[in-house]
Amino acid sequence: MLLSMTNIVIPVKNPSTAKQRLGDLLTQDQRHDLALALFSHVLATVRSIHTPLGCLVVTDSDEVAHLAAESGSEVLREPRAVSETIAVDTATRWSCSRGFDRQMVIPADLPWVTAGDLEEFLDLPEVGPSVVLCPATGDDGTNVVLTSPPDALTFRFGARSFPDYVDQTRRRLLPLRIIRNSRLALDLDTPDDLKTFLDLAVDCPVYQMLRGWNVRRHVPVA
Repeated sequence: MLLSMTNIVIPVKNPSTAKQRLGDLLTQDQRHDLALALFSHVLATVRSIHTPLGCLVVTDSDEVAHLAAESGSEVLREPRAVSETIAVDTATRWSCSRGFDRQMVIPADLPWVTAGDLEEFLDLPEVGPSVVLCPATGDDGTNVVLTSPPDALTFRFGARSFPDYVDQTRRRLLPLRIIRNSRLALDLDTPDDLKTFLDLAVDCPVYQMLRGWNVRRHVPVA
């Protein structure tokens, strides 16, 4: 049994069907390459952390599964993608069955997350059953969920998930900590997300990719 260990779960959509809401700005090939570049960055960031932990990638994509396995991560294959919530539910059962004390769920599309951002969560003292959340930008969603034990919450993702998690912790009398971190809060799902990220002009591989495509000239100005 793995004691005092955290499993990081990364649910990943198939890059060939990812980022549909960016369809007016990017071609299908560009959306595929962007999704893969984002995942590669997130995975490399997780694998660079020195704290002992597990890393589990949940996906229906052969391409993603291959990259994850090459990095030394565990892979949980889905026969077909249904929803992020179902993927995380499956991963949570896996984490519990492997004896992990805590589980951190993070998106596969954080363009400038750093190891330090994730270590801020991992370095928090374990005080029994508890929850740590990082809200997402824009829609009251949630981008990071750290639960101890892994199944401390009923998972749901997307718009309004953050207030739902807060309500769950209150009803279950679970200690809750909220970390607001701009790098963890911003994923790239919508044109507004893309504009926000491009305006930041962060010197990172994803920014350079988008700059090379000259995406900025297609982004609507508010």
